Amino acid sequence: MLRILYVEDNEGSAYMLRMRLELTDEFEVLVAEDGEKGSEIAAAKRPDLILMAPDARHACHRPVGPRACRRAREGVRGRM
Repeated sequence: MLRILYVEDNEGSAYMLRMRLELTDEFEVLVAEDGEKGSEIAAAKRPDLILMAPDARHACHRPVGPRACRRAREGVRGRM
């Protein structure tokens, strides 16, 4: 089963993607509502694939996507 981390602050979009992918029984979808939480989940759960917009924003509207991408990449570097 492929583990996917989807970083998305829109609850409806996250729900739709999760349900579509999990219905196939081929994917486990983890969802984080911002880049900070996405980085934490990536480090803890070690997903096979991370879907995140590079301009993802945090609740205070600062761009955190690039920092979160770097942290997530560093966390999974050993698996590449």
